[in-house]
Amino acid sequence: MRRTHISIGETYATLLSEPEFVRPAEQAVAEARRSIVGYLRSHAEFGDSLEPVRVSDTAPAIVQHMANAASTMRVGPMAAVAGAIAQYVVERLVDLGAEHVVFDNGGDIAMFLSHPVVVGVYAGEHAMRQLGMRVTDTGRLLSICTSSGTVGHSLSFGVSDAATVFADDAALADAAATALGNRVSDSSPQTIEYALRATAASGLRGMMVLVGETIGIHGIIPEFVRADVRQELISRGYGG
Repeated sequence: MRRTHISIGETYATLLSEPEFVRPAEQAVAEARRSIVGYLRSHAEFGDSLEPVRVSDTAPAIVQHMANAASTMRVGPMAAVAGAIAQYVVERLVDLGAEHVVFDNGGDIAMFLSHPVVVGVYAGEHAMRQLGMRVTDTGRLLSICTSSGTVGHSLSFGVSDAATVFADDAALADAAATALGNRVSDSSPQTIEYALRATAASGLRGMMVLVGETIGIHGIIPEFVRADVRQELISRGYGG
C-alpha cells in the first residue's frame, strides 16, 4: 500500500492505494475537474452561489451529484465539490479492481476498505487533536468529511474547530459538514445541539462537532481511538 500526494490545479489530495492505481486516480481527478471547470465557464452561478442551484439533466454527472447534495443540505454546490471529486476517484478505482483505497481531498475523505482503518480528525490546537475514528465497514463506499471555522481553507460561517460528518455519499457528507459548521455560532451545548439536529438528514450516518473543550454527537459514528494526527500528512487543497 502506497501513500501518494496528488496535485492537479487547486486539488491537493492524498491517495492510499496499491501503486498501480496512482495513475488512474490522477486521470480521474483530471476528468472530474474538467467536467466541473467546463460547466463553471458557462454557469458562473454554480460556483458563486451559497444556496442550492438547479442544474439540467444534461449537466455532467459530477455536477448533478454536487447539485443534489447541496439541495439536500441547503448550501451552495461548491460546498460538495471536494467530496464529489473524492467519490468520483474512489468509484473509478474500485471499478478497476481496487480492494482498498482511501482518497483524502483536503479533509473530505472517500474510502473503500478491505480492512479497518483509523481516520484522524485534525482540529488544530484543540485539546482533542489526537482524536481518530476507527472505520470497520468493508466492501462499500464510505465517507468522512470535515469543515472548520478555525482551521484550513474551508469557507465556514461558524466557529467550530471541526464539524465532521459520516455518510455513504461523499458529496452529501461534504455539503452536510459545511451546513453543520455554519450553524455552530458559539461553543454552548445548546448551540451545538441545535446545529446537529438542524443538519440531520436522510443519508447521514452520524455527525460530530468540536468547539474548544465541547463535543457534540448525533447519530452513529465510528469508534473513537487515539490517533497520531500529524499536520504534515494533511491534504490542504480544495476540490474545484
